[in-house]
Amino acid sequence: MKLAWGKKVATAQQHDQYRELRARMTLRKELGCEPDEEEIKAESLAISVKDYNGSLSVEDVIKGFERGEEVGFYRLIALKV
Repeated sequence: MKLAWGKKVATAQQHDQYRELRARMTLRKELGCEPDEEEIKAESLAISVKDYNGSLSVEDVIKGFERGEEVGFYRLIALKV
């Protein structure tokens, strides 16, 4: 289960919710702190480009959820399953 949603988030380009989540997680990894809304929007736009090559791995996504960085989103996924 963790691997499935980890892959979905780590590779998301089309769906806004997943893309914004991926942007937040990527920026946390790269900046080492919480990103602001402008940074998230810019990264989300970059992710939507076909040739985007981000640094976020499936393992990064899983660890981010386990650390509680995206608790609200995790609950949403759990309710859908």
